Amino acid sequence: MFGKDTKKKELVNGLANIFASLQQQHQISAGDFPNLQRMQEQLQHHDFSKFPAMKPKLLENVDRMLADDIARLMTMIPKEAEQQTETAIVKVLLLAHLRYSKAAQIHDYWCTLSLNVLW
Repeated sequence: MFGKDTKKKELVNGLANIFASLQQQHQISAGDFPNLQRMQEQLQHHDFSKFPAMKPKLLENVDRMLADDIARLMTMIPKEAEQQTETAIVKVLLLAHLRYSKAAQIHDYWCTLSLNVLW
């Protein structure tokens, strides 16, 4: 038990170095990590032997999802935004056309009335 407590203290105290190493290895922004002091405080109260074992297959699936699925979804966002913009432009043009057509009809009507009054 004494050896495990020593190793736990080493890990908790060296957490800043672990975070830095992970940042460098995986090009992760420092803002994506939890607050260092809070994490160290939280880990002090946990029994590391009760943490579940690492599951390599699960990590592979998460890596694949991050690399492929999320990248594919991210490429869809600009297309969706572009489609929404195009739809909005078409609606504005259609509305402008309808208003212009209505205005033209009103203008023609008034012109016809004016001509009828003059005649």
